[in-house]
Amino acid sequence: MKRDLISDCIESFLKKGGTPEEIREIFRGRRIRPHALNALYIYPQYRGPNDIKEKAAVLDTKLALIEKLHAAVGIDKCIVVAPLMENSITASEYEREYVVRECARILDELSYLMPYLTWIFEPVGLRRSLVRDVRTAKEILTLTNSKKAGLVLDACNLFLTNLKSDYDFSMLRADEIRAVHLMNGVNPGTDEITDQSFRRMCSDANFVDTQAFLRELLKTGYNGMVSCEVFYPEYEKRYTHRQIINMAYASLVNELKKYKDRYGNC
Repeated sequence: MKRDLISDCIESFLKKGGTPEEIREIFRGRRIRPHALNALYIYPQYRGPNDIKEKAAVLDTKLALIEKLHAAVGIDKCIVVAPLMENSITASEYEREYVVRECARILDELSYLMPYLTWIFEPVGLRRSLVRDVRTAKEILTLTNSKKAGLVLDACNLFLTNLKSDYDFSMLRADEIRAVHLMNGVNPGTDEITDQSFRRMCSDANFVDTQAFLRELLKTGYNGMVSCEVFYPEYEKRYTHRQIINMAYASLVNELKKYKDRYGNC
C-alpha cells in the first residue's frame, strides 16, 4: 500500500523537533510506503526572469525539504500543482500559450535541479486555476524535455472544470499517468469554489461520478497507484489519524470493488 505524503504536515512535524530520519522509521516494518510528496504549488514566474523573490524563497525552502526527504525516506516523486491565482478574474488575465510554456519550463527546471525525482503535474479545475483540464496538462507534458515528468489525475479536481463527470483521457498514455486521486465531493452550490472544504472520500459523497472516472482511466491501460486525500477539516475534528487512514483505505477498496462488480476489469 502506498500513499502521498502531505508536505504541510511534514513541515509541522519538523518544526516541532521531528527529523526526516524519524519519518523513515515510521515506515520501517510496515506495508505502507510513501509514493509522492504532495505538493509543490508553483506560480508562472517561478525561476524565470520575472520571478517574485518572496514567493521563490518559499518554494526554494520546500525544495530543500524535498531533497532531505528523498535522502532519508526514499521519496522519488513530487506532485506539482497547477498555478492557482487569487480568483478567476486574475486567472483570466493569463494567456493559455504563456501558461503552457511557463509550466513546461518550470517542470524542466525542477528536473534539472533534481533529476533523481519524478515531477508529477496536477491540473485543477477551479476557475482560479491556470491549468484546468487534462488536454492542457498534456500539452505541458509534451513540451517538457524531461522524460520522467508525468501527470496526476484527480477525479474531483477534474470534475470542477465543467462541474460534470465528462472525463476524457483518450489523449493520454498509461505511462504518462503517475498518480491518481480517487475523490468525491458534495455540491458546493457555486462554481466559484476557492478551497477544499467540499471534497470528500468516495464513501462520504456522490456528487462526482467516480465510476465514470475509473472507466475512462482504465481505458488508457493504467495499472498504477490510486490514493485518497483527506483534506476535509471535519475529518480531523471527528476522528483520530488512524481512523482517518482506515476510512480512506476502506473508501478506496469499496469504490474499486464496486467498479469491478459492475464492469469486471478493475
